[in-house]
Parts: sequence; C-alpha cells; structure tokens
Amino acid sequence: MVVRAAQLPEIGEVDQIVRLHGMNWWQFEAVLAIRGDNPAPKLAYANGTIELMSPSRRHERAKSSLGRLVEAYCFERGVYFDPVASTTLKNEAMEKGIEPDESYAFKPNQDVPDLAIEVVLTSGGLDKLELYAALGVEEVWILFGERLEMYARPKDRPPTGQRSDYDKIAASQNLPELTVDRLQPYAIDENVFEAVQSFRRSLLPSPSSE
Repeated sequence: MVVRAAQLPEIGEVDQIVRLHGMNWWQFEAVLAIRGDNPAPKLAYANGTIELMSPSRRHERAKSSLGRLVEAYCFERGVYFDPVASTTLKNEAMEKGIEPDESYAFKPNQDVPDLAIEVVLTSGGLDKLELYAALGVEEVWILFGERLEMYARPKDRPPTGQRSDYDKIAASQNLPELTVDRLQPYAIDENVFEAVQSFRRSLLPSPSSE
C-alpha cells in the first residue's frame, strides 16, 4: 500500500486529500464501514485506489451553492426532485464507488440519481466521469475552481460504463433552462445566500410579460 497526500498550501481553501494505492474492493468496503455515518471524509474508489477527501470551506460553499440553485429552480418550476445528496454509489462488479457532493433524482424511488454534482479544487484525483459512467448516472456537473462544466449521456445511446459515454453539453439535459453560462456566475459567488436569492429573482417573469 502506498499513501500519497495532496500538497495543501492553505487550510480552508484547498481540499485535504489522501489516496491509498494498491487497495482492493473489500478494503474499500472496510474503510466505508469504519467511517460509518460521518459525513467526512468523502470516499471514492477506482482501479485499486481509495481516495479520502476532507472538503475545504470553499468546497462546501461551492457545492451547497450549486445544490441550492438546482432546488430553487425545481421549486419555482414545479419540478419533482429527490435530494440524494452524498449517498454512496457503488458497483461491485466494476469495482467503482463514489460519494457525490450533491445528487438528485427527478423521479421517485430511483436507486441511481439522474444528476450528480462535483466540486474539484485539486488536480490529479480519480476520474470522476469514469466513476459516474460505471455507476449509471446520466448527467454530471463538475465545478473546476471557477469553471463549470456539464456532461450528459445521450438518451438514445446505450451506456457502456466508460468515460466516453458522456458528451460535454452547454445546457442541462434534465433541467434545460439551466445552462453553463446562466449558472456559473451564481455558482462561484462567495455569498451563497445572495447568489441564490438573485437566481430566484431571475426565474420570475418580467413585469412586461405579466
């Protein structure tokens, strides 16, 4: 087993990450059991590597902002959603597992969310798209620092469980009004309360259309 930790220049602004290499699936399950119901560290597993991540304040702010934007939109437009949050997603056959920052199902009683949200503040980690493809998630949003990217698996293309399942998209497949250009300014605003309030106001009809 080899342990490598990310270099952390500023506590609170950069996620603390440890990767355990040469690990098998049962060791991943054991780490999950040891951690129990604690929200941190977040865990992921792929290709013999267990990744443990303690989110920074910046990370938590960004993921909460994106989640609240999704929820504000759904409430305003009357779109059903089930906030699955960071529920552990696992595929033992493909030996892949991950805990999203936020995730949502848009139909009742689903085992796999329709949308997963990730915040990535450090480079060199596990390939999140590879993980989500193996786990059958249709749409993934990733905020790389201040750059939001959206990915989706075309509904008419059979999934293979590989990263190549996803196409980069400019607008959400599940929530078409939500585009990268529309969401990004709100997602990177450090004042989550004001950002979500401003976004909610943008969803209201203009006075001239009433």
